[in-house]
Amino acid sequence: MAMSVPLVITARQYLLLKVLAHTFTGRHWRGLRENVRDILETHPGRIVSGWDASPGQFPYQASLRIRNSAGLLFGCGGSVIHQDWVITAAHCTANFVQVTVRAGLTQVHAAEYVADTWVWYNHFSFDSTTPTLVQPNDVSLVRVPYPMTFTVNLMSIQLQTSNDAYRDYSNEQLMASGWGRTWTNGPTSDRLQWTYLRGLPDSECRRRFLTVANSATICARFWNITSQSVCQGDSGGPLVHKNRWGVPTLIGITSFVASARHGGCHSGLPAGFIRPGSFHAWYQQVTGLNLDFSRNAPTPNLIERLKTAHNLL
Repeated sequence: MAMSVPLVITARQYLLLKVLAHTFTGRHWRGLRENVRDILETHPGRIVSGWDASPGQFPYQASLRIRNSAGLLFGCGGSVIHQDWVITAAHCTANFVQVTVRAGLTQVHAAEYVADTWVWYNHFSFDSTTPTLVQPNDVSLVRVPYPMTFTVNLMSIQLQTSNDAYRDYSNEQLMASGWGRTWTNGPTSDRLQWTYLRGLPDSECRRRFLTVANSATICARFWNITSQSVCQGDSGGPLVHKNRWGVPTLIGITSFVASARHGGCHSGLPAGFIRPGSFHAWYQQVTGLNLDFSRNAPTPNLIERLKTAHNLL
């Protein structure tokens, strides 16, 4: 029943107006979800109930600073998928005028790569004129103005393949990272945080979020501590699973969490992520690159190098 679905609110109203409800019409409900883009205060926040990341532990993690036409800055995460491209959530870039990409970092102000860009592509099914409304397919590609130089602290991540686009990750251990808040309305930190999450069955995800969740949505909740979660400021950041070769694979793009009204980030309620494996045809259309490696298993030497570079040995 609809009343059993945990309700959440939009980040823009929550953060700018400090209200805890939003009126939707038609199929949209009052206070349906909270996007986890965060307006910047002194620093961005961090993952709830997580740990400090070590340099090079998450070399694919990017920090995005998005400026609107009024000069306000918002914080999001992203994932490096190519020397020229970062993937993030569409609600992070919709109706904004500039994105600053930082990569190769754990501290926000100590990045190996920093560049301003004005070029990004929201998925064609995402209505960028209403980014605060609940929408599936919340994915965006950000092009950086000059290529990133990969190092031990800065590398791309393997995208979920089209073959695995609808894989069931129920009860599997996943990892999320970012600079979102440490608690609902909580304190901030400029050090990258990470935590473990547990994949949920698609049926439970859709039951909880109804029209918000489609086949390209994956839900995850705490692994072993109820408060483990993403939070405001983590939007667009990575949800990662180690594939069968032990290599980190991006299986989710952080999209939404429970609102403070219904327990907030630390409540134990699931968070929603977008499955990147569903959009490979669109990636190739936008970038001209084939990022789908489902037919190209890495060689043993490549596996070893990737595992070493991602600090997984």
